[in-house]
Amino acid sequence: MRSSQGSRLFLVFFILSFSESWCVQRKCLHDQRALLLQLNSSLIYESSRAPDDYYYYFYGIAFSSKRSSWSVNTDCCSWDGISCDGAGRVISLDLSFEYISGGINSSSSLFNLHYLEILNLAYNFFNSPILNGFDQLLNLKYLNLSKSGFLGQVPVGILRMPKLSTLDLSSDISLANSLRLDNPDFEMLTHNLTGLRELWLDRINISEYGSNWCRILATSLPKLQVLSLSYCSLSGPLDSSLLQLQSLKILRLSGNNLSSVIPDFFGEFRSLVSLDLSDCELYRTFPERIFNLKTLRHLDISSNERLQGSLPEFPTSGLLQELVLSMTSFGGELPNSIGNLKHLSRLELDFCGFNGSIPDSISNLNQLQRLGLSSNSLSGIIPPVLFTLPSLRSLRLFDNEFTGHLGEFESSSPLDTLFLSGNKLQGRIPASIFELSKMEDLDLSSNNFSGTLSLEMFFHKFKNLNTLDLSYNSLSITTASDNSTLFPQVRFLFLGSCNLTKFPIFLKNQSNLKGLDLSSNNIHGKIPNWIWKIGNGSLGQLNISHNFLEDPYRPFPVNNFTSMAVVDVHSNKLQGKNPILPPAAEILDYSLNNFTSMIPYNSSYLSYAQFITFSGNQINGNIPVSICKATYLNVLDLSHNNLSGPIPQCPGSMANLAVLNLRGNNLQGFIPETFLQSCSMKTLNLNQNRFEGQVAKSLANCTMLEVLDVGNNRLTGVFPSWLESMQQLHVLVLRSNQFYGPWGNQGECNFSTLQIFDISYNNFSGILSNECFLSWKAMMVNEEEAEWNRKNQVLEFNVPLSDLYYQQTVTVRMKGMDVELIPGSIGNLTSLCVLNFSNNGFTGPIPSTFGYLTHLESLDLSRNKLSGEIPFQLAALSFLSTLKLSFNRLVGRIPSGSQMQTFPSSYFEGNDGLCGYPLSECSSVSAKSPQNGLTSDDREEFEWILLLVTFFEFVMGASVVIGPQYFWKRGREWANERINRILNIT
Repeated sequence: MRSSQGSRLFLVFFILSFSESWCVQRKCLHDQRALLLQLNSSLIYESSRAPDDYYYYFYGIAFSSKRSSWSVNTDCCSWDGISCDGAGRVISLDLSFEYISGGINSSSSLFNLHYLEILNLAYNFFNSPILNGFDQLLNLKYLNLSKSGFLGQVPVGILRMPKLSTLDLSSDISLANSLRLDNPDFEMLTHNLTGLRELWLDRINISEYGSNWCRILATSLPKLQVLSLSYCSLSGPLDSSLLQLQSLKILRLSGNNLSSVIPDFFGEFRSLVSLDLSDCELYRTFPERIFNLKTLRHLDISSNERLQGSLPEFPTSGLLQELVLSMTSFGGELPNSIGNLKHLSRLELDFCGFNGSIPDSISNLNQLQRLGLSSNSLSGIIPPVLFTLPSLRSLRLFDNEFTGHLGEFESSSPLDTLFLSGNKLQGRIPASIFELSKMEDLDLSSNNFSGTLSLEMFFHKFKNLNTLDLSYNSLSITTASDNSTLFPQVRFLFLGSCNLTKFPIFLKNQSNLKGLDLSSNNIHGKIPNWIWKIGNGSLGQLNISHNFLEDPYRPFPVNNFTSMAVVDVHSNKLQGKNPILPPAAEILDYSLNNFTSMIPYNSSYLSYAQFITFSGNQINGNIPVSICKATYLNVLDLSHNNLSGPIPQCPGSMANLAVLNLRGNNLQGFIPETFLQSCSMKTLNLNQNRFEGQVAKSLANCTMLEVLDVGNNRLTGVFPSWLESMQQLHVLVLRSNQFYGPWGNQGECNFSTLQIFDISYNNFSGILSNECFLSWKAMMVNEEEAEWNRKNQVLEFNVPLSDLYYQQTVTVRMKGMDVELIPGSIGNLTSLCVLNFSNNGFTGPIPSTFGYLTHLESLDLSRNKLSGEIPFQLAALSFLSTLKLSFNRLVGRIPSGSQMQTFPSSYFEGNDGLCGYPLSECSSVSAKSPQNGLTSDDREEFEWILLLVTFFEFVMGASVVIGPQYFWKRGREWANERINRILNIT
């Protein structure tokens, strides 16, 4: 997008220069000067407005002040932005980037400049509708109103400009009410302006289907050379009528929901120079023949995650200059022929599936300025030649598997951006890196670099430093001097896990600092008062977690928090009441400290908060009702404190609240019946409190609920069968309450999405039916699905507009121990290992289908009312190391088998009709022990159950733990170690 805009601006400047070169310059006509001066006096110039960082950074062009040269005493043909023809008539007017606001009315002298051929008003702040009057400029060939702040309907007068060749009405992303095409609509516009060769309508809502907008363009503008319709709400599929636009050189359709394949006919655009189909929901395989277009210089198909492909063998005559495939499903190895693209200036393959090493042929890319290969599976060493490429300015290789040491850097290198985080690089950081005098953004975090470095080395050499991240290596960072004049101003400084023992004093005078990370160091004592003054109120992100800090120094300057959006102080020794709460904070993590209070009553500091956690403190009292003012709140975690009293009534009616975790407190009363139809709750955890009554029926409104944990309370009532309607429910824990009545034989067990299910220690009764188990579809996976689940079925909530996520935790009980499991860590476990239905009132026989659980290691059915004989199939379970059947109504002989003989008698006690080892010998009238093995009738009857239980995923409650036994080697080792550890504890 940047390069395309630059090309356009170059074209404008070329036209202006060309017009001046062939025209014999004469003094401008008096009436022309008068019209320009009248126009100048009517325009509002916002001299007090600061340059817009967005435009300046994104396009690399500063706002100007051309009109400062407009003097009544000079020739108007020499004024900046003005060009004249040989007769002294103004034919070109360029007022782009001029801070103009307030609009242009239809009587403006602008529309009396009848000889104008070029008019450029782009990048201003008019903030007004486009009025009719442009139709008076009958000689106009080039009209650029892009990103100028015009609003509303495109006027019909623009249709009456017969010579118009270039039209740019592109809107700006920041405008809520951009231009629109209603009357005239898109078809009327193109039908009347048939002379157009360039059409730029980015971010104007066109809302047409592929068969319509493609046909309209092909019919009305067959000679079109430039078409830019990015973010225009266009739909697919791409129609073959587009192929009639054989003069196309630039085609930009990014940001439309085309939702289609890229048709093969795109390889037949013989004049195509630039193709941008990024962020279009494209899928299937990218046509390789597009790579072979001889005219193609710029290709961007990024942000199409379902688009597949691999890089072809590039010919020696390859002329590509930009290749952007980031965030697609392209993969495979990087071909050695990539070195043939000697004109390549931009290669971005971030967040794809490429593997192998970087080919040595990359040394041929002497024109390469930007290289992005981050978040792939690349390995090996980083070719040292990368650090000596003569044109390379930006190098991003983070989140790969590169090993070894860094090579030496060329002192003359123009490199200003270097991101190498998340690899396996080691050794010392080479001294030659400090010779990169143009360095602005340096990220070496999350590697294994070692040695001791002083910050002075970085700051003294890098005069233009903007970002420095050295976190999470084996480095020891020192600051030998407290003289702040030795340290230039930076914006982001991340020194997590750098063996710091104190706050660097030079930070006191960092006036531009936006983000500071000093987490996971060895900093003791109190937080200094000046830390809150850093950046003169501009500090937006502060992370000082995982240190040994005590209570904050007071008094603290509350007024300095106006820009603070993220505060992370978790895992320290902070204590006391009323912790610092920045008024504009969005993310607050105060967990794992010793605070005794949380939020002042009637606090107005939560207006923008999205994520709040005070988990693991010593907070007393009630939950303050001021929490209800946090209308943007997504996550609230107050777990593991000493809170008491009832829950405020508001959580169920907070439209954005997705996670509410109050486990491990002393809260009491009823669960509020305030969950609205618009409920967006995904996790509700009330475990280990004193709640009474029934589960709130209004929870049925929370149709997106994934985790419901109300275990270890005093809840009562029958099984809440309405939970079956929740199609996203993965975890249901009702353990240790006072629920009663039948379960499992009256339809209450149809939970097709459940992965964790714990109803133990209640008073449920009924029969465990085969049909019930067959309904648990989410626990039936094959090998292919297991791998998909490992990557995708992680129970976490991603906080919108941030990279923060909240990992769900669930406690299950195994072998008499409460074990807190994170589903994301066991999402790949595919074979049932532990099954616990103990301490309920289940009746009927033990299903013989348990014999098909061939990887079962622990089975606890104790303290129920089960009757009949122990199925002989259990004797064949070779992995079974625990079998608790005590205190039921079982009869007959205990089956013989290698496993059954190892269990203590306590596992079978409390069954008066049971006999055989390890209990007393059976009398002659005792029932015969069934023969080992399974009959053909058994197998036929339970064939589907075999399919059900062979591949259970995650954890099945009451409580069930599943082990990654066969599909994942590391997971299998992890599970075996922990299962053995748990089962060895009695």
